[in-house]
Amino acid sequence: MLDADERRELERCIRLYQMRVLTDGEVVRRLGAVARPYNLDALLNVLPQELIEPLRSRTRAYRPVRAIGYWCPSRLPPSRPSFRRPSDIAFPDPRRLVCSGRYPVDRGEIVGRLREGREYARWRGVSYCRFGCGIGDFSMGSLCLTDGEWVWPEGLTHYIEAHSVLLPEDFTRAQEASGNSPARDDRTPSYDTQGEPDYAYWIAWGQSAMTQDR
Repeated sequence: MLDADERRELERCIRLYQMRVLTDGEVVRRLGAVARPYNLDALLNVLPQELIEPLRSRTRAYRPVRAIGYWCPSRLPPSRPSFRRPSDIAFPDPRRLVCSGRYPVDRGEIVGRLREGREYARWRGVSYCRFGCGIGDFSMGSLCLTDGEWVWPEGLTHYIEAHSVLLPEDFTRAQEASGNSPARDDRTPSYDTQGEPDYAYWIAWGQSAMTQDR
């Protein structure tokens, strides 16, 4: 089953392929960003025959990664990354996730782990601080980083260091317990190979956490 965005991308790719604007490889790369085990059959059913096996092979390499640290906008235009599907309003507001007491984990260790992340996606625009604290937008970065299991914006460290914004215990415990470096270059997922990360966990945690007293 394809959602509206996936169907539009599929139809666009097929149209451009038939017009010879996109090559085989370009179509597979673009559809690989939305292909998942649950929607693969729907994609393959309408693809030209010569594209079926390349896309099937690409999807076999799919390894889901979970998003963390993406925020609702506090000003226009909306922040990057532009591949986010859920409405920005669904993402948590970091101003409602500030720890008022002692931070529950070693912030230095978590920040260090975040900075060790490898590039997942690079964007033309930059982010901005939702607290409006005066830090320059370029200091917030234009990358999304990953450790192979999670994906986060480059500027997430600022929210932890400067504003004591809390993160899910599932994430912080995993980072503290990890004795390994992020995945090797040949295993590191990226937007080109994996497409959009899974936002469901982050949105659900954020909405729940914002209802609790900090």
